[in-house]
Amino acid sequence: FIGKNTNIHSRCIFHGIANSKFSVNEEEYSIYVGDDCQISSNALIHGPTIIAKNTFVGKGVVVFGSKIGEGSVIRDGSGVFGVVLSPGSFVEAGRIIQTQEEADSLPRLNCHESLFWQELISKNIKS
Repeated sequence: FIGKNTNIHSRCIFHGIANSKFSVNEEEYSIYVGDDCQISSNALIHGPTIIAKNTFVGKGVVVFGSKIGEGSVIRDGSGVFGVVLSPGSFVEAGRIIQTQEEADSLPRLNCHESLFWQELISKNIKS
């Protein structure tokens, strides 16, 4: 599932698994990307994965078997593997997140940072 106003750049790969799914709004999905997201070039999204609305996924990011909270930012070249990111999580460029402890220790975006990323996503959708 790809939500409305979501911008997917070139050379992205979405690889779902038929019998491995998460539930969203009482529906089952191998990959679910919410509304108003940006998935940048060369990203790999491997199911089962949920990317909640208003999330930015940078260039070359790998998300594998994870739940990404609303309004999160995953910067270029990062990897998120088998964890749950809280809403508003910030993954710096090149960081690899492989344990829930690492995911829980990530910084959260403040309201000014969130606004910056939402404006960036919005501009890319309109262009």
